[in-house]
Amino acid sequence: MPACAYHFTAKTIGRTHRQSAVAAVAYRTGARLHDDRQDRTFDYHRRQGVGFVYHGAPKEAPAWAHKPETAWNEVERAETRVNSNVAREYEVSFPHQLDAKQREYLLKDFLREEFTRKGFLVTAAIHAPSPAGNQKNHHAHIVFSDRPLGAVGFNKNKDHSFAGYATRVARLDAFKDRWAALCARQLARAGFNLEAERWRHGHKTLPQQKDLAGSRGDTEYAEQCAGQPTTHIGVHATAMERKGQVTERGSRHRQVQVRNTLRQDEKVAARSVTKREQPAELEAAAQTVAVRAVAPVAAPPGASPPASACARNASERPTIPPRRAARFKQHATFKVAARALTKVRSRPRYQQRAPPVFLPARVKIRRQVERQPDRQPPRRFGLVQRRKLVIENRMMKARRVPLYPSEPRRPRVDVPWWQLSIGEIYRLHKEAGTLSTFFDLFPHG
Repeated sequence: MPACAYHFTAKTIGRTHRQSAVAAVAYRTGARLHDDRQDRTFDYHRRQGVGFVYHGAPKEAPAWAHKPETAWNEVERAETRVNSNVAREYEVSFPHQLDAKQREYLLKDFLREEFTRKGFLVTAAIHAPSPAGNQKNHHAHIVFSDRPLGAVGFNKNKDHSFAGYATRVARLDAFKDRWAALCARQLARAGFNLEAERWRHGHKTLPQQKDLAGSRGDTEYAEQCAGQPTTHIGVHATAMERKGQVTERGSRHRQVQVRNTLRQDEKVAARSVTKREQPAELEAAAQTVAVRAVAPVAAPPGASPPASACARNASERPTIPPRRAARFKQHATFKVAARALTKVRSRPRYQQRAPPVFLPARVKIRRQVERQPDRQPPRRFGLVQRRKLVIENRMMKARRVPLYPSEPRRPRVDVPWWQLSIGEIYRLHKEAGTLSTFFDLFPHG
């Protein structure tokens, strides 16, 4: 795994997913805030692991903008659409070599340069590593509003460079590059020059980092970047893994780690074998070549062959030192394990998964009704199918009340039951004396 644990991801906080900016800020800062729009209080003041908290607004902003609760309630009030993205969030990681004060200064510099001086409202908090996770995972959550804030309040229009198709990628890349530069500067001030060079290009791809490391002579980091890139597990899969459940993302991440470790061990073993050639083995090999080059001489009867010749006795043959033999055995084990792991990934996708099951349309409809009895039939079905689904839904609500009267009375119309009209079903139940069943099926008449 690369030594540079650079991380910078962007998320949105929107009402489409029933999210609130006030609730998000309260959770990330470990505070107690009241949401006026929902008339609900979010209390997270007992949360552990929240360190430094920063709330900033432009200098010309009103007085209410400098208090988190009133400021984010105004953000919620400024967004009038039911599917608005009320805020945006950046999750960033810190170099583990920095202490608490250095992380605080680094975050302040980034927020002032990129948000408050440009007219945006921002709230950030530094979180400590989880007790059950990696103790080097010091990170921060940055929540901000992409609607500029002025002296009279929020502007009418948002800054579309954060979400526009033509500008959002460039805007995010600029943020990533600036965060990498600030981290590298803070590491250089602390005396970690090698780590500073690695963090300066940590937001780039692994092949690019490998080429840059090779150009500056950092061969160790270049070899680490030569492995397969890992994928982000995510907060939900991580929580499931900590509870003992095996997830698909976690398994894929562990497989990549095993392959990278095997690849690195193979390189180390090959390098150690190449550099540590034993003198005795080289001398024995040279003697063997010299003996084979000379024409064989017939020995007198009863005489033993010379000791330098290639004897058939195993005790007289040149042997491999035990340490090198152990390395060869370990190297072969690694190759077999790596081949077994890559064999599964090399299969086509249709062979890795179970074959799909093709069901008729009526079976799909029946299963859909059984799973969700209150769901209305979709518009893509025809009139007959929709009538069938409506009747089946009402039957499910009535705990599977029979549609027809009990035996021996049967409908006199020789047609499928779903093609009967409501009036015909009513007459059948009236003749059978079961109108209560009919009104259970059709409560609205």
